[in-house]
Amino acid sequence: MLKLLHMGILTLALLTAGCYQESAPDTDAYVPKIHAERLNKDAVEALQAGRKAEALRLIEDAVAADPAYAQAHCNKGTILGRLGRYEEALAAADKAIEVRPNFAMAHLFRGIFLEKMGKETDAMESYANAVRFFDAELARTPDAPKTALNRAIAIYLQSGKVGGLSAFNALLAKYPNYRPARFLKERILAGDRDYFLWWVAERDENESVSEEVENIKE
Repeated sequence: MLKLLHMGILTLALLTAGCYQESAPDTDAYVPKIHAERLNKDAVEALQAGRKAEALRLIEDAVAADPAYAQAHCNKGTILGRLGRYEEALAAADKAIEVRPNFAMAHLFRGIFLEKMGKETDAMESYANAVRFFDAELARTPDAPKTALNRAIAIYLQSGKVGGLSAFNALLAKYPNYRPARFLKERILAGDRDYFLWWVAERDENESVSEEVENIKE
């Protein structure tokens, strides 16, 4: 039960939102087609419910309906990653970045897929790009805890324990009651890097996520 609770917390920080952006969009942000946006949402919900085949079908329909919809391409990557199809997941992340070069979450997932494939040097470059673009998002919208959490994760994956702890300590100084950040800091202290990669391959498809992220501020 404790393991499932911990997975639920991390999922809400990362997978629940898929590749959605928490921070305010740029003024020239792309507006997806309504049908593609609906399919993308349905795909994320199917994935969260453990219906991976359905999720993949829906997200493929979404990108076919709107090939310029970067978010859907990124979510396609996360779904393929959850299926262990890392080369295809990487291709989907690359497509998301082609459409939206500053898409921080796509760069983060790209790094994860590369690391899963054993391409650590390339993964480090993707993590560095993710940090850079998360920084830009936070410059636009400083009070965005999920974006700050994703940035801290990217820093940890790029720079290791020392850099990761520094990033998480800064995050917790601003949001001391942010439970996902507290838990992930514990995983860093335990040297459990693999935990940060679990959701793309190891999450029980029948797991339901009920834990909510609340009271992140004092």
